Amino acid sequence: MQNNKFNSFSMRQIPVYDKKEEEIDDNNLDKIKILNLSNSIDKWEQEILFSDKGFYTIKGIDVKEKLPEFQKELEDFISLKISEISFSNISMKEIALDIKTKKLEAIKKQMKLYEQEQLKEWENQVFEDAIVSSVSRAVLYKEDDNIIKTSLYNGIQVIIAMAQSENWNSKIKIFKLKEFKNRFYTELIKAFIKDKNVKAYAFFEKYKDFLSDVDKKEIENSIKELKVNIIAYNYSKELFSYKFSVSEQEKELSNIKDKEIQKAVRQYLTDFKVSEEKQKKVNNKTKNFNNWQEIINLEEFDKAYLYIDYSLSDESIKAKKNYIKQIQNNEIITTDKNKFLMLFSSIFENFNDFIQKDLSDYNAYLSKEDFDMIKAYQSIKDKDFIALKSDYLYIQSKIDELNLKDDDEKYNFIKIIISSVNNYKEANKKEADIEVKNKIIDSIIQRYKKTDKTSKKAFAQEDSKTKEKKE
Repeated sequence: MQNNKFNSFSMRQIPVYDKKEEEIDDNNLDKIKILNLSNSIDKWEQEILFSDKGFYTIKGIDVKEKLPEFQKELEDFISLKISEISFSNISMKEIALDIKTKKLEAIKKQMKLYEQEQLKEWENQVFEDAIVSSVSRAVLYKEDDNIIKTSLYNGIQVIIAMAQSENWNSKIKIFKLKEFKNRFYTELIKAFIKDKNVKAYAFFEKYKDFLSDVDKKEIENSIKELKVNIIAYNYSKELFSYKFSVSEQEKELSNIKDKEIQKAVRQYLTDFKVSEEKQKKVNNKTKNFNNWQEIINLEEFDKAYLYIDYSLSDESIKAKKNYIKQIQNNEIITTDKNKFLMLFSSIFENFNDFIQKDLSDYNAYLSKEDFDMIKAYQSIKDKDFIALKSDYLYIQSKIDELNLKDDDEKYNFIKIIISSVNNYKEANKKEADIEVKNKIIDSIIQRYKKTDKTSKKAFAQEDSKTKEKKE
């Protein structure tokens, strides 16, 4: 029973290891070496020609210069690889050389095709650049007729060269020449129009047949508008120089029959008037400033009235007389609180007007400290003005909260806040932020609330004296 038990199992046959079947003979080994050579060439092609900075990333004429360099590198690479291979069968060497020849031919063919493609693109770009250059040069030297003629001739020669290079038929050549002339004269006439040059009209009349219908229509409208504006400008400039009264000017305008020209003349006269007023303000502002500096810096102040420029406005003359009188009587200028508050408010009512305002006459109504402070606001940048206006509105709300009615009280309240904020900046070497400013203002308000109304002025004077001692 024991023997039968074991006999019931079938013993699996274990194969005998045949070492001879595992071995690769020399002939097969040579074939693997040939395949490896082919793989190495393919890998070189991918890594050297198709890489990010490889041959196929080179553009234009540079390809022609780099082609021999890359081809030699390829030949040297294949030759080196073949020299490193040891073949068992001498005939395999011939196969390797044959692979070298075929691979070189195939890769060089593709490289040559790429070279021709790039050279063609480069050639086309050169032609296009030459055409653009001929038009640009004519535009830049549009006042020189000889350069215009030369530029036109050069552009035509480029078109002819392109026709020869690309074997255009006669129809294409004629079309391209017509297209170029349209481009040339369109750009030239538009340049004259842009410069408001009357040559635009002369060139348009002479060369309009070379223009396309679309360009001709556009330029024709521009020429008409230019003609109206040139006539209107010259007429209005002469008319403005006569300094006619309104009625006299209207009489002259009624003589203009062309309504478009008449409308344009009216607009130019308005523009001239606005421009004249602006320039007059600038001149008077400079003149007034210089006159003030002359008076303020006088050494012999008893002669100050002699230095007043009486060609300036009555307001400026009055301000200078007021200033001189105060200096002679008191040696200092005391701030007119009402004028200070009005000027201070004007900063925030219209900041753009304020920064253009001539503040010189306020030398007669503000202390030097107040004048310099207000004057400094004219140099504030827009982004800083936003924060300043926020501070002003907050201060105004607190003035209302404290029910300050008197100009002296409002003035003193504002000056205490400004002085406290400046003291913070000086002590901490930095600007006070919104939170700090609000704390300063709230602290001053609490001090105000602790005093009765009759002592507010004394409080302000005391605060002012403290500031003077610090200075």
